Amino acid sequence: MSENRSRRNPITRPVFHHTTFATNRLDEMVAFYEAIAGLEPVFYGDEGA
Repeated sequence: MSENRSRRNPITRPVFHHTTFATNRLDEMVAFYEAIAGLEPVFYGDEGA
């Protein structure tokens, strides 16, 4: 058994709840993060997302 599993309080994996990215290639960046990490944008604005 790994050392982590033998602990009473194993380490939990963090979860994304909010993040911000800056880019001049928004459509490409959104497609990348959707494909790689399963992230989805929740807001698009005219002056920023």
